[in-house]
Amino acid sequence: MTLDIRSLENAVLRLAEGLARYGQDTSDLQIRDGLIQRFELTYELCWKMLKRYLEMESPLTDNFDTMNLADLIRIGNEHGLLLGDWPV
Repeated sequence: MTLDIRSLENAVLRLAEGLARYGQDTSDLQIRDGLIQRFELTYELCWKMLKRYLEMESPLTDNFDTMNLADLIRIGNEHGLLLGDWPV
């Protein structure tokens, strides 16, 4: 079973597009607000994908649904999936 990350890839692309557009005119509040929404969506998808991956690949029977983000980051880092641990 493979993890489908297309939704995350699309969210990252939309975030990059929004950031580029906001860079052209930082006074445009609608673009800024939309960029914030895109960031929130991308951030949420990142940790959901991490959780899904850990659920698929981990031999542990832990319930990842009940873990907080800090614990997911720690476990993801232990599996070599992240560039840094929670403090970073």
